[in-house]
Amino acid sequence: MQTKRAVLAGSKLIDELFERTLNNHPPAIRHIYLDATVPEWVQHRWQKKAEHASVDFDIKVTNTIHPALSRGNDFSTMTGMTHNNEGIAAEIDLPLQLNAVDAAFLVKESNSRVLVLDGLQDPGNVGTLIRTAYLLGWDLVCLGTGSVDASNDKVLRASGGTVFDMPIYGGPINALLKQIMMNNHSKAKPNHSVQCLLADMGNDVDGKGGGSEGNDDSLAMCSQNLLLDTDATVVLVLGNEGNGVTRSNVSNTATKTGTITVKTRDSKVGSLGVASAGSILMHALRYT
Repeated sequence: MQTKRAVLAGSKLIDELFERTLNNHPPAIRHIYLDATVPEWVQHRWQKKAEHASVDFDIKVTNTIHPALSRGNDFSTMTGMTHNNEGIAAEIDLPLQLNAVDAAFLVKESNSRVLVLDGLQDPGNVGTLIRTAYLLGWDLVCLGTGSVDASNDKVLRASGGTVFDMPIYGGPINALLKQIMMNNHSKAKPNHSVQCLLADMGNDVDGKGGGSEGNDDSLAMCSQNLLLDTDATVVLVLGNEGNGVTRSNVSNTATKTGTITVKTRDSKVGSLGVASAGSILMHALRYT
């Protein structure tokens, strides 16, 4: 955070970032590290790409030393990447994260869609959900306090690079919801409702979904029986993998809250994982 940089390993995504750098599209690559243990032709390929890009951008290149000879200058020590690095790591600009005011401004229009991740800590889940939100055309992702950071290497890779294109807010959920509600009730534009739906575990075979602890019981619904207001801005909240949604983060701010579930069979397997359930719900809510 102090240097405003992140470190990423993996050839496919770094290849894409080279294209972004050349086209002046953030984030830019600032430094690459080449693993001395990979074949020389691999190192040579990346050196050439860096030289080509460095015509317009000053990309530093560090050739690491074999671990047996390095005295601390080997690849894993210098980058923190210990496996599956494909011979390269890149130091890049941090993914952009919006403040609450700017984030809320992006979703001030009717039919906006906001994904809120409340304390999600698994980087694979977070990266997958960001990728799904981007591909399904959602407008904003909120990484609530306690969620893994967007600059985490596994988040970057699991997102397939979409973390650099998806508008992301990181911070207290209440602060974002407060701004969204303020924009919604401003006199500068027509008013529309903001429906905040908290994902909850449910296996009701009749499709009614789980019970609601929100302010409006009519908002207890299943992904197959949606009851959304016309032109509503929809905020979908997905909770921590172990503890679920922290309702106080939402209920004290939003004026119309409820629960939504994915209908599944009753099984000892348990509930769907948050990435799977969240993807299903995003698809259902997007095209309603």
